[in-house]
Amino acid sequence: GVEAGIYDRNSHGVQQLVHLIMTCQVLHEQVGLGRRSILTVLLYPLAEHDVISREEVTKDFGEEVAHLMSCMGKVQHLYAEHDSLEDENFSKLMLSFAHDIRVIICMICDRYMLMKALNHTADIEYRRKVTQECRLLYTPIAHRLGLYTIKGEMEDMAVKYDYREVYDDIASQLQDTKKAREEYIHAFIEPLERRLQEVLTVPFHIKGRTKSIASIWNKIKKQQKRVDQIYDLFAIRIIIDADGPAEKALCWQAYSVVTDMYQPNPKRLKDWLSIPKSNGYESLHITVYGPENRWVEVQIRSERMDDIAEHGIAAHWKYKNGNRDDYEDKDSQLGKWLETIKEILEDPQPDSMDFLDTIKLNLYSTEIFIFTPKGEIITMPQGSTVLDFAFVIHSFLGNHCIGAKVNHKLESLNYELKSGDQVEILTSKNQNIQPGYYHLCPLSAL
Repeated sequence: GVEAGIYDRNSHGVQQLVHLIMTCQVLHEQVGLGRRSILTVLLYPLAEHDVISREEVTKDFGEEVAHLMSCMGKVQHLYAEHDSLEDENFSKLMLSFAHDIRVIICMICDRYMLMKALNHTADIEYRRKVTQECRLLYTPIAHRLGLYTIKGEMEDMAVKYDYREVYDDIASQLQDTKKAREEYIHAFIEPLERRLQEVLTVPFHIKGRTKSIASIWNKIKKQQKRVDQIYDLFAIRIIIDADGPAEKALCWQAYSVVTDMYQPNPKRLKDWLSIPKSNGYESLHITVYGPENRWVEVQIRSERMDDIAEHGIAAHWKYKNGNRDDYEDKDSQLGKWLETIKEILEDPQPDSMDFLDTIKLNLYSTEIFIFTPKGEIITMPQGSTVLDFAFVIHSFLGNHCIGAKVNHKLESLNYELKSGDQVEILTSKNQNIQPGYYHLCPLSAL
């Protein structure tokens, strides 16, 4: 591979070997994936350029690595064939093709590191393309998987690359006010820390953090205000070293101390302790009237909650006895799949993050995605046939359908379609489908 130049700098100026190694570092340290996923990332370029065969990968590294590389190839082929990122079904199609959640996580980490690498590229068009991919595909999926740190950084880089003047302006204003902000945070924290030490029976620590540039820009657009007019540029976080039944009670105890010292804004109370967010986020947020007549957001959570808020999947693995997540759209295929991940995470049997070996990505097992000759995606129930597809396009096509070219190969009326098939319906004016024939997939199921 090295001799063939596969790991050299590519046409966009990215040093491939460095990029792959850094992607693997993120996979392991931030997400917690293991040997098989790392090997998949490192070896896939060799398979892509036919330097190494699936049989060789299976022999040297095992069937699981070969399977992951095959899944990766299917998703990459999908990209090459169909440039339809803005289609709402594209992410479903990508997940469907991946078959294994690790492939999606590997691709998220790859794009995350690629965004970082493109900071100084001269290839502006390529950077714009990668940024769009992240915004439309990878950032939303990272959010659903709980990869919050990666998701937040990708959002910031997207603002930086697409709206550089806005990014630089906000960053400059934050830098100009940094010293004053740090002094204010210290003045706010010091008396609060003394009082909490008197009341709480467990260790804790307090830290202040400035919000991300992407979130600040969202507030500017939403509130129609300048940076210096936004009162919650930063948040104070109280992190309590407790777990088990006592952790929520201690969070509420800390809340009581904060609201005794500083006047709260009841409209700004966000209680994600009683009912966690759909993505598993747990925290208690309150906005209080601090010194110098300024509103300050205070977040209260346990060490476990803070770890999950930062690291998502990897942290869930460490805390197997967490509360059951009430997932958004939990009755959907995606919701059920996320529930499956949680159940496996809560199983004490596996001894490493390679527990994902057992998760197969049957996300949209009740749906398939079919392409028209022009590349439009049509969603249909699993089990749909060529004839079903013809009727979905138009009743005339259904009535006169005699078969189809599926991926440029002739197939019959009752040929069962698979996700990713490209279908061209063939008709004859002499054909007239009788109503009783159309029974494989009634329209009511569509």
